Amino acid sequence: MQQGEATSRGRSTKFERLGWWLGIIGPVLVLGGFFAVDEGGTELSGSLDEIVAHLATLHGRTVIGSMIGILGAFAIVGFVASLRLRLMRAGPQGEWLPSLLG
Repeated sequence: MQQGEATSRGRSTKFERLGWWLGIIGPVLVLGGFFAVDEGGTELSGSLDEIVAHLATLHGRTVIGSMIGILGAFAIVGFVASLRLRLMRAGPQGEWLPSLLG
């Protein structure tokens, strides 16, 4: 094995390890983003003006929840990339999934 291969394999192993953490953190962030927007049980009843006023007061929570959800989506993409790298390195046993994703 040459020096370049060893360095590349070391980096990909670190990326795989990070990828598994991203696979755990990603769905948690996505769900956290949903709960940050609305903790549940919000019943919108009343006139249209009351509903609009209620939703306008939640604008900050909506933006923060959306940002948390987007971070979770990026984490899931990182997890899928690390999974694809691992399956490509697995050889013929793992070739079918990277061909579907790429």
